[in-house]
Amino acid sequence: MVNTKIHLDFFIRILLLILIFFISIFLGSFYLEGDQSSYIFTYEGLKGKGLVEAYIFYVFYLSSPELIHFLLSWISSNLGFNKLFIMSLSNVFLSYFIIKLFDRLKVNFIVTSIFLLSNFYLFVLFFAAERLKFGFIFFLMSIIYSKRFLPFFAFLSTISHLQMILVYSGKIFQIILNYLTNFLGTLKVNYKNPLPLFLLFISLLYLNLFQENILFKFEAYSDTEAIIDFIRLGAFFILLLDWVCLDQCCNFLLPRLLLSFLCLPDLPTPS
Repeated sequence: MVNTKIHLDFFIRILLLILIFFISIFLGSFYLEGDQSSYIFTYEGLKGKGLVEAYIFYVFYLSSPELIHFLLSWISSNLGFNKLFIMSLSNVFLSYFIIKLFDRLKVNFIVTSIFLLSNFYLFVLFFAAERLKFGFIFFLMSIIYSKRFLPFFAFLSTISHLQMILVYSGKIFQIILNYLTNFLGTLKVNYKNPLPLFLLFISLLYLNLFQENILFKFEAYSDTEAIIDFIRLGAFFILLLDWVCLDQCCNFLLPRLLLSFLCLPDLPTPS
């Protein structure tokens, strides 16, 4: 009886993922304008180019240095895969990790299904915010596999999209602040725990390498309405700074992050 229930649960989850794939194919075939026209042009333009030439081409036309989306686009386009197929498949991966996390949190599967099939901001990730989508895929993986692979998937998440650094900024800030507090109190460097120094170095290096991209984002969203929306969204991230320990992430970070997705007004869509 138990095995039958397990098989049934597995089967309905597979059906949901198949449904999401075909919904992605169907709706994606209509979404050809706006940002998507640049993505399609760039994807087709990567065919036949070497790695360096392709990356220069990618950054020039998309004005963005995100590596994961570039590598996937470059490899799949040169292998002859249709872009819509690849991105629909990536929607399935995103949905799979959402299901996996929600199952761990014991969310009713009906609620999970409604969330996956009706949430507006999730559909933004499915179709409009292609690069940000991969950031969220690795973000979910960093939560699900946090005991062993958290640093690895967190790194992949942040290089997938610059804005994902906001999700981890609370924890990074907490680690660095605790380290600096101990250092100022003892005037001794703790070589046994090099993580804070490593995070500080990576943060400074990251800001230095991507300062032009960061300024570009701010300039792109510099109108008054966008600034007000970002202030309201920023309030949620400020609330994270006090307690955003990743071992408590499932209890605190994810619900509030989803709350910001569900409840805040329409924000400028990051791509």
